[in-house]
Amino acid sequence: ECSQKKTKMLSQEQINNAHIVRDELNNVGIDNRLMQVAIVSVFMKESQLMPKREDMHYRKETLLKDFPEMTEKTAEYLAGKPVELGNYLYGGKGGNLKNQGYFYRGGGLGQTTFCKNYERYGELIGVDLKANPDLINIPANAAKVASIQIKEALGYGFKLKKFEQPQ
Repeated sequence: ECSQKKTKMLSQEQINNAHIVRDELNNVGIDNRLMQVAIVSVFMKESQLMPKREDMHYRKETLLKDFPEMTEKTAEYLAGKPVELGNYLYGGKGGNLKNQGYFYRGGGLGQTTFCKNYERYGELIGVDLKANPDLINIPANAAKVASIQIKEALGYGFKLKKFEQPQ
């Protein structure tokens, strides 16, 4: 009964996307239901289970709050300028050229960012995300990328022994 009340708060599209994510998590071997619920919850927080590109329309006050290292003058200049802000934040990083930050801004369920990541995950799912990053917003593509990222993150954590019990 409680889950039915929560489900009613979601749109049919969000419910469908949660099922797509669950199926992709199963495909990569993450089949524990509690783990799946936790992962879907993260994507709900990050993107409301609606794959989308990062909205770079910030007000000056929000920029100063979210990016405390940013000067007031820079925030004033970048406020309301999504392309310039994307290039400022992400340009010249993660395989991006200085003028590619906006093009390779966050996208999908987990907000994949940077040229090298769009290229790599696109190759893994068989979609040219590097040439067309907006394709990460197709729910099936977003779920595949996100599931691979989670699987890799979990494996990396286990390799670092972060999940072992203290001796």
